[in-house]
Amino acid sequence: MSATKPGAEPSGDTRLVVSDFGPIARAEVTLRPLTVFVGPSHTGKSVLATLLYALHRNALWRALTEGRDGPASWSSVGSRREAAPLLVEEQVHSWLRDTEQSSAVPTGLEEALRTRCEEDAAHALEREVCRCFGVADLSALCRRSGPSTRSTVEWRVSSNEDASSLRFEFGSGHDGPVVAARLSNLASIPAADTRTWSRSFGDGRGMEDPWLASLAEDLSRSLLRGSFGPALRSAYFLPADRRGIVHRHDTVVGDSIRGASSPDSRRAGGAPFLSGAATDLLAQFAAIDRNADDRTRWHSLAAEIENRILGGSVRVEPSAVRSPEFAYRPTKWNGDDLPLSRASAMVSSLAPVVLCLRHVVGPGEVLIIEEPEVHVHPAKQTELARQLVRIVRAGIRVVVTTHSEWLLEQLGNLTQLSDLPADRRKGIEEAELALDPKEVGVWLFQHKPEQGGTMVEEVTIEPESGLFPTGYDEIGLALYRQSASIFNRRERLKEELKE
Repeated sequence: MSATKPGAEPSGDTRLVVSDFGPIARAEVTLRPLTVFVGPSHTGKSVLATLLYALHRNALWRALTEGRDGPASWSSVGSRREAAPLLVEEQVHSWLRDTEQSSAVPTGLEEALRTRCEEDAAHALEREVCRCFGVADLSALCRRSGPSTRSTVEWRVSSNEDASSLRFEFGSGHDGPVVAARLSNLASIPAADTRTWSRSFGDGRGMEDPWLASLAEDLSRSLLRGSFGPALRSAYFLPADRRGIVHRHDTVVGDSIRGASSPDSRRAGGAPFLSGAATDLLAQFAAIDRNADDRTRWHSLAAEIENRILGGSVRVEPSAVRSPEFAYRPTKWNGDDLPLSRASAMVSSLAPVVLCLRHVVGPGEVLIIEEPEVHVHPAKQTELARQLVRIVRAGIRVVVTTHSEWLLEQLGNLTQLSDLPADRRKGIEEAELALDPKEVGVWLFQHKPEQGGTMVEEVTIEPESGLFPTGYDEIGLALYRQSASIFNRRERLKEELKE
């Protein structure tokens, strides 16, 4: 552990490195304010998006932010609490009594804390990844590449090699199942924290076991919070099937929501089986309070999508006996509100985005949207791209998976726009949305049979075309060539008939 490394800045980018996970053979992705996953179907875009969500959601991070008395208490995370005490009384006694040295945690104690945190991280991640994917065992997520199969996930708080990192490994080998975590390059525990604990000990709190356990928890929390600031962001996930989820949200609430992601529910014949990511969305919608001050969130961002794309407003109708009901009111509509089930597919697909912006997601948090362009006309897809940039400008980090050429071209235009000085942008529509290339990352997922799975690489704008090289232009070119061939043959046929 470094004695001088400062705590991680929550505003920075993070880096996710994955190997042999689901269909993905290898991926190294820097998560920027706007991150775009693009590529053919079945290449792992949704898999990586769900994994990212699970990493943000796992109980270890929530225990750090919610505290000992919160619903994600640290004691509920650990894999073992009945083993020998983590803190040796004599060692802690010596450290805290020596006030001149108490600003630095003894090396042996830091190593013991790191080991404890690694055990807790492995246990918490195993549980949360299984929950979010809706699987009973992590082996279901391993890429089958041989007799010894292991998947690795590494999360760095920045793209630097010396950044604090969490490495999670699971799978099977010759020695049986493997689930392990490794923490590297952790930040030092802040001197202010150690001085607080030293003063507390000097005030006569004593060294009884409960206090030692409390100190171990506080030390671990301080150690991880200083090292993994970006990992503490809350994240929200809008899956591709969100339209169906919204339509049936009031049929799976309360205990049903919490139990629906359990694999046992598939055998019980009760609530429909849903992944943890889907049940989280249902729970968030069920908890929406229409009377809450939605302007404390991102009301203006939601209103922009309603006005510019939906042509009407998404409304929340409270219910005394059930979760809220959601409806749509077209602009200048004089009739009753329309249930979302009777609204267009575009409206019901984007309504969850509006609801999240207005009632759920907050500043500095992460919003993950699968295929935001589903059921959206191309002209509206370009507008949606601009709205995604507005969301990023408001301080929300956005991750999207997409198949939309129109959305990518619009993002390409906004990125190229940043090359122009301000005085040369006059007359260009919404020039204030110019994207710095450092704010956006586009990652192409491609199946590589020779490498046994999907390889993920970043693509940057081609200067000549102004496009992200995703292969969409090749599809258009192939269609043009086919059209030209058909046209030429028709013309030759006409000439032959004249003869």
